[in-house]
Amino acid sequence: MNLLRTGQPEAQPKRGSGRALAVAAGVAWGFAEGTLFFVVPDVLISRTALLSWRRALLQAVAASAGAVLAGALLFTWAARAPVAAQTVVRQVPFVRESMFEAAAAGLDAGAFGGLVRGSFSGIPYKVFAVEAPGHVAAMPFVVASGPARILRFLLAVICSALAAMLLRRLTPVSTTGLRVAHAAAWLVFYAYYWMTV
Repeated sequence: MNLLRTGQPEAQPKRGSGRALAVAAGVAWGFAEGTLFFVVPDVLISRTALLSWRRALLQAVAASAGAVLAGALLFTWAARAPVAAQTVVRQVPFVRESMFEAAAAGLDAGAFGGLVRGSFSGIPYKVFAVEAPGHVAAMPFVVASGPARILRFLLAVICSALAAMLLRRLTPVSTTGLRVAHAAAWLVFYAYYWMTV
């Protein structure tokens, strides 16, 4: 047994503390990106999936919950003060005016379908949240938000976990190497997104 200099047994980390931290981080990032932050939770979730797809699944659910809470808050604000809510969201980096028109068209076709297509279109969820009151009732929007959000987060888990497994089989890559590759992939993705959005 390892002893500290005091002679006391070394404290062992509590089981589940890593999961609790992953869940808390997921909720926080999901909420932040659902409001005014501009980097998607997929970055965090896919990094977690490099080492633990089970923990990443929990984080995906947590991020979805945080996003739905953010969406409900923005929806409520936009229902009461649409100009103010939309003006604030327009100030978020890389949000474009054309995104509001596309979100409105998507929501007119149905809340769930519009949100799912929006998840893969590059239009931030926050744009849908402040645009929604004029196109869909609150309850359908909130109910559709959870599944629509988690679909893409689950895809991030699957792709990242599979990529890590493949890299480990093909090369003697270390955990640090996986994290460097992950960071590089997201930097390339965002460079492309920010140049083309």
